Amino acid sequence: MSHVPRFLAHTLHRASATFPSILVTGARQTGETTLLRNEFGESHRYVSLERPDVRLRAEADPVAFLNENPPPLILDEVQYVPSLLPYINERVDEDRRPGTWLMTGSQGFGLMRGVSESLAGRVAVLTLDPMAVGEGVIDEPPPSIDEMLDKVFGDGASGLGEAPLRVSLADWILRGGTRSHASTPKSTGSFGFRVISRSTRRGMFGRFPRQEISGPSSGFWPWWPHALERL
Repeated sequence: MSHVPRFLAHTLHRASATFPSILVTGARQTGETTLLRNEFGESHRYVSLERPDVRLRAEADPVAFLNENPPPLILDEVQYVPSLLPYINERVDEDRRPGTWLMTGSQGFGLMRGVSESLAGRVAVLTLDPMAVGEGVIDEPPPSIDEMLDKVFGDGASGLGEAPLRVSLADWILRGGTRSHASTPKSTGSFGFRVISRSTRRGMFGRFPRQEISGPSSGFWPWWPHALERL
């Protein structure tokens, strides 16, 4: 899987040079874990609290769990064990080296209350938004002087222009800015859009029969993905 640089990475590194702990929050599948592992995977060990056995160990004996997993540490899905936060606070007070505790978690009420109560003044809370279109631009070497002169004064045949995207615009619209852009091939647009539109329509207007949304004569909704695929 190719690494897609995220705009938040620069802010993340600045925060890691100042705060002893960092919490990266965001909607599911926006890439919080991938961001931390790409940027700090070589310097920090990684532990996920999403695994039930790891979670039970952390809940049963927080002190022993943190002794087994000393910093620098990436602690993934910390919302599953918010009771760990006071113990992390103690470790931070003992050693305030910046960037030693990196955490991810959903921005739920319980987690954010625990962070504000236990790690106030010790943590930087960063929100990772879904992938922006600009993050999908493929980096290219800067154009040469001849290419720039040809673009300004010539017929533009040198091909100098906007940098290409890693994914098509239609695919981007159909799937949204999730990490799947970097990890999966182009989606089947009609299927993805119908799933999203079905969920949206049910939320807005109540439940609809399946055939009304996915049938060949259901009007605007099935036709729209095919139109986008032509972009």
